[in-house]
Amino acid sequence: MNATDILIDEEVFRFTGQSRIDTWSLRDHLVSSSARYSRWLVADIHLTMQRIRELADSFPFWQRRKNTGRRPVSERDLMIAFLVRQLFNSTFRQLQALLELLQEYFSLERVPHHTVLSLKNRSARWAHIWQRFHDFVLESLPRRTVVVATDATGFSGRKRPWREVDHGLKATQDWVKTHAAIEVDTFMVLSYSLTSSNVHESQMFADVWDHLPMNVMPRRGRADSA
Repeated sequence: MNATDILIDEEVFRFTGQSRIDTWSLRDHLVSSSARYSRWLVADIHLTMQRIRELADSFPFWQRRKNTGRRPVSERDLMIAFLVRQLFNSTFRQLQALLELLQEYFSLERVPHHTVLSLKNRSARWAHIWQRFHDFVLESLPRRTVVVATDATGFSGRKRPWREVDHGLKATQDWVKTHAAIEVDTFMVLSYSLTSSNVHESQMFADVWDHLPMNVMPRRGRADSA
């Protein structure tokens, strides 16, 4: 299938500063009047899945394949699966159904069972692949000057999110803490490090900055008092 070209007015992507991942928003008059924007909305899912396929095909997985026994699930297929899961915000059971619908489009060798997808997603091997894939995507972007913000937040299976937990309790509980450097204009994660919740931001600041992509040139850094 050939690539699809979509022409969109530049004003569509004027940044308005919301603190969400979908920060590229539209002016009201463009929503109702821009035919190009309308055509882009029609092609949005198609273009996204096309890009998922291109990235998975070009990323070097370095997967070892056994000559005997049951063939392992292709890591290319797993990468496509997990990106599709993020796109549709699906459970692993829903993801299995989605992949069955999209198997021919993505040229999947076979659709993994939802239990296999869940196990692979939380494996140490896949955490390493995610890190490499993140670096791979960032390195494909153009060289640019950026404003970098650094901060940390925690994740766990608890019902109360990080922001609602008392500061004195966070370091004593079993959170996974993410220390990240963000490109302010796009909210893109440029580098990150995962630690336990008792590791202070000041201990990881230098490590996060040392691992910024080579194609970004920080002109200013922002951080809180931590």
